[in-house]
Amino acid sequence: MYLLYAAGEIILAVAGILLALQIDNWNEERKTKELEQKVLIQFQSDLNADIEAIHEVNLWYDKTINSCEVLVHHLKKSIPFHDSLKTHFNLWNDFQLFNYRSGAIQFITILVPHHSL
Repeated sequence: MYLLYAAGEIILAVAGILLALQIDNWNEERKTKELEQKVLIQFQSDLNADIEAIHEVNLWYDKTINSCEVLVHHLKKSIPFHDSLKTHFNLWNDFQLFNYRSGAIQFITILVPHHSL
Protein backbone atom coordinates (compact mmCIF):
# COMPACT_ATOMS: atom_id res chain seq x y z
CA MET A 1 0.00 0.00 0.00
CA TYR A 2 2.84 2.39 0.86
CA LEU A 3 4.51 1.66 -2.49
CA LEU A 4 1.33 2.57 -4.35
CA TYR A 5 1.07 5.81 -2.38
CA ALA A 6 4.74 6.67 -3.13
CA ALA A 7 4.24 5.96 -6.84
CA GLY A 8 1.19 8.22 -6.84
CA GLU A 9 3.19 11.01 -5.16
CA ILE A 10 6.00 10.66 -7.72
CA ILE A 11 3.52 10.76 -10.60
CA LEU A 12 1.89 13.89 -9.12
CA ALA A 13 5.29 15.56 -8.60
CA VAL A 14 6.40 14.79 -12.16
CA ALA A 15 3.07 15.99 -13.54
CA GLY A 16 3.40 19.20 -11.51
CA ILE A 17 6.92 19.79 -12.79
CA LEU A 18 5.87 19.12 -16.40
CA LEU A 19 2.90 21.46 -16.02
CA ALA A 20 5.13 24.19 -14.56
CA LEU A 21 7.60 23.78 -17.44
CA GLN A 22 4.81 24.00 -20.00
CA ILE A 23 3.42 27.16 -18.39
CA ASP A 24 6.93 28.65 -18.35
CA ASN A 25 7.38 27.80 -22.06
CA TRP A 26 4.04 29.40 -22.92
CA ASN A 27 5.01 32.51 -20.96
CA GLU A 28 8.40 32.76 -22.69
CA GLU A 29 6.75 32.33 -26.09
CA ARG A 30 4.27 35.10 -25.27
CA LYS A 31 7.12 37.42 -24.20
CA THR A 32 9.03 36.61 -27.39
CA LYS A 33 6.00 37.41 -29.54
CA GLU A 34 5.45 40.71 -27.69
CA LEU A 35 9.11 41.65 -28.20
CA GLU A 36 8.88 40.65 -31.86
CA GLN A 37 5.86 42.91 -32.32
CA LYS A 38 7.64 45.84 -30.64
CA VAL A 39 10.70 45.37 -32.85
CA LEU A 40 8.58 45.12 -36.00
CA ILE A 41 6.67 48.28 -35.06
CA GLN A 42 9.98 50.09 -34.45
CA PHE A 43 11.36 48.75 -37.73
CA GLN A 44 8.29 50.04 -39.58
CA SER A 45 8.69 53.42 -37.90
CA ASP A 46 12.39 53.51 -38.84
CA LEU A 47 11.58 52.62 -42.46
CA ASN A 48 8.92 55.34 -42.67
CA ALA A 49 11.39 57.88 -41.30
CA ASP A 50 14.00 56.65 -43.80
CA ILE A 51 11.55 57.08 -46.67
CA GLU A 52 10.85 60.65 -45.57
CA ALA A 53 14.58 61.37 -45.24
CA ILE A 54 15.23 59.91 -48.70
CA HIS A 55 12.54 62.17 -50.17
CA GLU A 56 14.16 65.19 -48.51
CA VAL A 57 17.61 64.23 -49.80
CA ASN A 58 16.16 63.69 -53.29
CA LEU A 59 14.59 67.16 -53.20
CA TRP A 60 17.94 68.60 -52.18
CA TYR A 61 19.69 66.74 -55.01
CA ASP A 62 17.08 68.02 -57.46
CA LYS A 63 17.95 71.57 -56.39
CA THR A 64 21.66 70.79 -56.74
CA ILE A 65 21.15 69.32 -60.21
CA ASN A 66 19.16 72.38 -61.23
CA SER A 67 21.93 74.68 -60.00
CA CYS A 68 24.52 72.67 -61.92
CA GLU A 69 22.42 72.91 -65.06
CA VAL A 70 22.05 76.68 -64.64
CA LEU A 71 25.81 77.07 -64.20
CA VAL A 72 26.58 74.87 -67.21
CA HIS A 73 24.13 76.88 -69.29
CA HIS A 74 25.76 80.16 -68.26
CA LEU A 75 29.22 78.78 -68.99
CA LYS A 76 28.24 77.41 -72.41
CA LYS A 77 26.56 80.67 -73.41
CA SER A 78 29.33 82.81 -71.85
CA ILE A 79 26.71 84.75 -69.94
CA PRO A 80 28.32 87.26 -67.56
CA PHE A 81 28.18 86.63 -63.84
CA HIS A 82 25.34 88.21 -61.91
CA ASP A 83 24.18 88.02 -58.30
CA SER A 84 21.50 85.42 -58.91
CA LEU A 85 24.25 82.91 -59.70
CA LYS A 86 25.63 83.06 -56.15
CA THR A 87 22.93 80.70 -54.96
CA HIS A 88 23.76 78.25 -57.73
CA PHE A 89 27.47 78.40 -56.95
CA ASN A 90 26.67 77.68 -53.30
CA LEU A 91 24.51 74.69 -54.21
CA TRP A 92 26.50 73.02 -56.96
CA ASN A 93 28.75 71.06 -54.59
CA ASP A 94 26.56 70.92 -51.49
CA PHE A 95 25.58 67.30 -50.98
CA GLN A 96 23.46 65.86 -48.23
CA LEU A 97 24.06 62.37 -47.03
CA PHE A 98 21.35 59.95 -46.11
CA ASN A 99 21.69 58.41 -42.66
CA TYR A 100 19.29 55.58 -42.16
CA ARG A 101 17.67 54.77 -38.84
CA SER A 102 19.08 51.53 -37.59
CA GLY A 103 17.71 51.11 -34.08
CA ALA A 104 15.49 48.13 -34.79
CA ILE A 105 18.03 46.50 -37.10
CA GLN A 106 20.81 46.84 -34.53
CA PHE A 107 18.54 45.39 -31.87
CA ILE A 108 17.66 42.43 -34.10
CA THR A 109 21.31 41.70 -34.91
CA ILE A 110 22.16 41.73 -31.20
CA LEU A 111 19.14 39.63 -30.25
CA VAL A 112 19.38 37.03 -33.01
CA PRO A 113 22.63 35.16 -33.68
CA HIS A 114 24.00 35.79 -37.18
CA HIS A 115 23.64 32.16 -38.24
CA SER A 116 19.92 32.35 -37.49
CA LEU A 117 19.26 35.33 -39.78
